[in-house]
Amino acid sequence: MEDHISPTVEVVRRLMKQAATRQLERQEAQAATFEQARKSLRDTSRKAMAWLEKTVEKAGKGAVQLHRQAAPPNWNLGQGDDPLPWTFPMAARLSLRTGIPLAWAPDPETVELLVLSGASATEETLRGILASRTLVILDHCQKMLDLLSTTNKATAAHRQMIEVAQQSVTALRQGLISPAQSSAGNLIDYLLRKLFSPMVQNSKQMYYRVAKEHVEQMAREKVFPLKLLLAVREVTALMPVPLALAEWWPHKQDPLPTWFSRHATAHAVVAPDQVNAVNALVAVMMAVSLLCQEVDSGWAMISPARREATLAAIQERRQLPATEAGTA
Repeated sequence: MEDHISPTVEVVRRLMKQAATRQLERQEAQAATFEQARKSLRDTSRKAMAWLEKTVEKAGKGAVQLHRQAAPPNWNLGQGDDPLPWTFPMAARLSLRTGIPLAWAPDPETVELLVLSGASATEETLRGILASRTLVILDHCQKMLDLLSTTNKATAAHRQMIEVAQQSVTALRQGLISPAQSSAGNLIDYLLRKLFSPMVQNSKQMYYRVAKEHVEQMAREKVFPLKLLLAVREVTALMPVPLALAEWWPHKQDPLPTWFSRHATAHAVVAPDQVNAVNALVAVMMAVSLLCQEVDSGWAMISPARREATLAAIQERRQLPATEAGTA
């Protein structure tokens, strides 16, 4: 009897071993593909932003002043004729590459630490900066939300979102990491869905894919400098979007993202590589950043429904030639 059983058992063992080997090979290939896609995004962001630095360098002192006026209020770019400590392209490139928000939040000193070390700094170094300044950053986020709640630009709907963001800040301050990251992630999803859903052209498109494509195209596009400066805050606020909206499908055995991912946060709420103190902080910062920008400008330069009217009003106010203030 054993002579009949042994070959069968051996065959089963061999087949199981082969299946396990193939599964491991597929996982390694998927991980390599995922990392390659991330590297490609980083390379694209570096090339796409290079022309912006040249534009700022060539434009001279006038552009420096416009740059300071257009920058988010949490950027300390100096005064007078002092050279800029950094430029919009440097900040935008860092935010696009790492998914770390830089517009409106975090606080000015943290922004400076991140941007000035961002070109050569590893992800570990940047996350270390965030971790060491968590309480300072949360204080700044709360300050921004307090200011939002008192502005006459904030609608009743905005005030409800401000309350959600405040709860996220409070939760993280109390060490409630998962509730803070989940709540902030939901608010990010709501804000981006609200902005990008009108750009969805058919029922098969997902808003988050449209959002990622739009932001990546925006990073590549050679926008006329006037419009670029007018959109600095909006563009910078959106630069973390591609990484935050990166798709992650557990049933496809995709590697779990280690940076903040809205999708992974929703489906891997107990995974420490995704749900942790730094990612929760990034999520809170991004929620505050997007909310501040929506209240401040209503995405007047990004939203297709508003951009044409905005540029027309600017052209009329500044009496610019039509060819100079054309559409982006």
